[in-house]
Parts: sequence; C-alpha cells; structure tokens
Amino acid sequence: MKMQWSSWVAWILVLAATVLTYFGAVGYEQHRSQQLATIDIVTRSPLNGNFEPSEVSAVVGKPLRLRIKNAETVSHGFAIPELGVGIAEIKPGQVQIIELTPTRAGTFVFACTVWCSDEHMTMKGKLIVTEATVAQR
Repeated sequence: MKMQWSSWVAWILVLAATVLTYFGAVGYEQHRSQQLATIDIVTRSPLNGNFEPSEVSAVVGKPLRLRIKNAETVSHGFAIPELGVGIAEIKPGQVQIIELTPTRAGTFVFACTVWCSDEHMTMKGKLIVTEATVAQR
C-alpha cells in the first residue's frame, strides 16, 4: 500500500512542529538563563549532605533563579522566610524553581520545610545578599 503525497506532507509537518517546539523551548530557556543568575541547589537530608551548596550569594536588585533539585527518595521543602519565598514540597527527583530579586542586603537563612529525617531541624543554608559594586552594575 503506497502512501499518498499528502500523507507524507502531513508526517513531515508533524515532525517539523515537534522538532521546532523542542528547540524553541530549549532556546527560550537558555535565553532566560542568560538573563538571570541561576544557582543550582541539591537537597539531601543532613546525614547525606544537607543543602549543596549550603551558602549562596546574590546581589541587591539583580534577578536570581534558584533551581532546587531533590536528590533523595524522601520529600523536602525549601523556604527563605525573611524574603517570603518558598516551595511547600519538592518530591523525590523533582526540580523546582524560585525566581526572586533581593531588595535588601543581609544574610537570610533557607531551610527545609518538610519533615525529612530526625536531623530535619539542622537542614539549613544561607543566602548572602550584598550591595552591588560598580563592577556588578
């Protein structure tokens, strides 16, 4: 049974739409990543490494993206209470993103918000926000 030329055209259009959608999404994500400082944070219970890195830096007025990945088989959470941002739950293997623009300098504690182990209360890190220097503007 031979395929008609219209069937071939339809398959080519479906393939082209799929490929273009994929590359469009990847390109858009790369463009956004260039505009935002992106910091990857991996969550593990304290006996397995805690937050990695446990200390991150940012600059007042500069947009920031925190990409938080749960590398374990238990749920975690993430919050920076003083800045009013957080994620209620990050399920195992999941990646969640928080975008923020710090408006003031200081050291802000971030913590896990889901009971993940007996050491849960020690699962903390720091976001250190500094004023912009002339080179950073």
